[in-house]
Amino acid sequence: MSSPAERFELVTRRLHYLNAHDEYRMGLLLASKEDPRVAWAHIGYFVPLLKLVDFARAGFDVIVYYGDVYAFLIHYIHSKEVVGHRTAHYRFLVAAILDALGLPSSRFRHMQESSIANKAEWFVDFQKMSAVMNQNDARATMDEAMVSKMLSPMLSPIQQTLSGQYLDLDIRLGGTHQRDLFIHAETFLPKIGYRKRLHPTTPLIEGLDGTKISSFKANDTKIMFLNGPRTVERKILGATCRDGEVKNNVVLSLIQHVLIPVSELWKDRSAMEELRDVEYELDVGSADRRSFVTADAPVEAVFSVDMGVNSGSKHFRSYGELEGGFRNQEISSYALEAAAIAALNRLLIPIREAYQNNAEWQKIEKLAYN
Repeated sequence: MSSPAERFELVTRRLHYLNAHDEYRMGLLLASKEDPRVAWAHIGYFVPLLKLVDFARAGFDVIVYYGDVYAFLIHYIHSKEVVGHRTAHYRFLVAAILDALGLPSSRFRHMQESSIANKAEWFVDFQKMSAVMNQNDARATMDEAMVSKMLSPMLSPIQQTLSGQYLDLDIRLGGTHQRDLFIHAETFLPKIGYRKRLHPTTPLIEGLDGTKISSFKANDTKIMFLNGPRTVERKILGATCRDGEVKNNVVLSLIQHVLIPVSELWKDRSAMEELRDVEYELDVGSADRRSFVTADAPVEAVFSVDMGVNSGSKHFRSYGELEGGFRNQEISSYALEAAAIAALNRLLIPIREAYQNNAEWQKIEKLAYN
């Protein structure tokens, strides 16, 4: 178990809060409870799963929460059967992602919303919360509820808010785009007699077109976990990345929020062995879990960029160093893109192979998306 200071550092790094007081509340929680409970309900992305790893290292009871009822309310054009297939697909996917990172899926608890949301007491609380809200309270939580003419998206914030109570969470982790939804939870849970939860948020990586990423947007605007190497290359080369420009640079964002955190995780072998409870293996079949650095990199480096023929590689100890080098045009956009492509493909290879070797997953994926 990490020391109190180490736990606080693990839990709070790369997080934002709804208000300044929440960081203090986080410290109180860590001081008063040995194994607080945290869940993430916006699955399928490296950023939140990497953050859940930090919570696991800090001794939290970590839940990966599959919001199948919420998904049905938001994606109302799809049948419940299709949503069920998509939930099954995500279960396979999350297990493959964790395995690619070198972590056993069993290290986390996996819960499906429908296992708790169809109980009588949940429905009673659903009615109570509906009675203290107006329509604008629902619309303010997310774009889907704001623009849709259908009723079901307006019900979905209640589903999200009640999950904090019925999972008995201390922390509900989410993305920065869910800020309004979390304000809803902090407002309305106390109104029906329940305590507030902490709602820290992780950064949301922009789409490859430089705009907000969304499940509703075209696949060409985001890297998909099952994309092949050439598709990853094409998408990265088409992303927003101009020499010397760091603002709205999608490739830099991927390196900052995904690749360097993965590299740091793999670099810390003691942390990996603690999470796995076994000796950690760096290279198992296609799962090459070595940091994204070249063989000649100094020990403190976390990311290397090949500068081209006869130019060697530049090595960086932090994202800040890399961003500074790019801003000063010590690294070209082409070299940065090439490094990102190589690292992303190395990370995705075992996920793609897990899919290719699993006939049941392939069948589920076709039922879910074809």
